[in-house]
Amino acid sequence: MRRIYLIPLLLAVLTTTMTCSGEKTTSVKTPVDNKSGNVENGNTAPTPHKPPVAEKNASKNQSGDPAGKKNIQTDSHPGKSPESKCLPCEKNKNSNTENPPIQTPVSEATKTLPVSVKNPTKEKKIPHKDEKKPTETVEPKAAPNPDLNIKIIDKPVIWNEMRRQMSLDYLKDRFGIIQKEPTIDPKMIVIHHTHSGSFQSAFWTFQPVKIRGKLRYPKAGRLNLSAHFLVDRAGRIYRLIPENIFGRHIIGIGYMAIGIENVGGTKRFPLTYEQLKANVALVKYLKARFPGIKWLIGHHEYLKFKKTPLWKEKDPKYLTYKPDPGWRFMRNLRNRVKHLNLVSEP
Repeated sequence: MRRIYLIPLLLAVLTTTMTCSGEKTTSVKTPVDNKSGNVENGNTAPTPHKPPVAEKNASKNQSGDPAGKKNIQTDSHPGKSPESKCLPCEKNKNSNTENPPIQTPVSEATKTLPVSVKNPTKEKKIPHKDEKKPTETVEPKAAPNPDLNIKIIDKPVIWNEMRRQMSLDYLKDRFGIIQKEPTIDPKMIVIHHTHSGSFQSAFWTFQPVKIRGKLRYPKAGRLNLSAHFLVDRAGRIYRLIPENIFGRHIIGIGYMAIGIENVGGTKRFPLTYEQLKANVALVKYLKARFPGIKWLIGHHEYLKFKKTPLWKEKDPKYLTYKPDPGWRFMRNLRNRVKHLNLVSEP
């Protein structure tokens, strides 16, 4: 009887010896008949022995998990046998190598591409190479008119509210024209000379708003004289007032006339050839700018219009007799602008 009881003890010693030898064993949990030790499916193969860790877990299963639902793991950490491996670690390692994380490739152009955040709608569209460009309609530009190639120096006289109001009053009192602004519609060019040899003296005569000193014609008012242009003896052209603004430079027809004054006109300071060329260029310029201009006269020729509908002076006694600029200068000027078809008669 004592030999029979020693058999289980020997089996336990052999099991402990095999476990300590470090052999790798894998066990699969299957229901076992405790009485006979046979597997329920009929196999009679002995159940493999468990490692020490497995025995510890098995003891826990016997107390708290009799069905053996918890998985058994082997230890593969440092200090253990190199043959023993941790199944979860191996699984994670294999999963990392088989399924690496997906990375989106980024090109160098994408890295350096500036992103417009302020107004993305204004990004420049790059047309396709086969895309046809839309046809652009370009309006034809007019050829430059050589008559407009003229140098005019702006040197305005005093133009303020007083001169503006006095000009409106003159148009109303002398011509019977009532307007909100002292503008004109140019129909005539009148040539004058200053009868002085100095540009500065002529300019300072036109500069003030009012006529200084005693008036020859008190009824005409104190609005100062002023032509639109003043040409010095070197042929330089100065603009004193705009072409479409009224200037007091001629009686009866000044409401529609542009005046050109030339410095000189005396025996000591006669009009020069440079002034003649400047007057030719200026007449061409004015005709090109105001196509409605019809007449070109000298100041000495203005009385021809007295008995015509163009004459608007209310006072029949308000007349002056002027010699400027002279028939010779006007003849030379008209010969050079014949193509403009300007006339001197009403």
